[in-house]
Amino acid sequence: MKNCGRIFGNHDTDGDLVIHHKKGNRKYYDLAQRHISEDILKADNPCKSEDDYIAWRVLRRVGAIGLWWDKSSTALLGINI
Repeated sequence: MKNCGRIFGNHDTDGDLVIHHKKGNRKYYDLAQRHISEDILKADNPCKSEDDYIAWRVLRRVGAIGLWWDKSSTALLGINI
């Protein structure tokens, strides 16, 4: 599945700023066009519906954490479905 949107930190919003770098727990922001190519910034959102977006979020999280137990977990914390 294609990337379904830009990620701004841990928030689910499009924006003109990105996190350029971090030192400790301090984040340094900069303009997105300085770090992301114009064709990506101008690309259409490949998620045509809210269901497409949720499916992409779940697949992205599963890819990040891999397999997990069928016990209580915070693995899907932050995915509001």
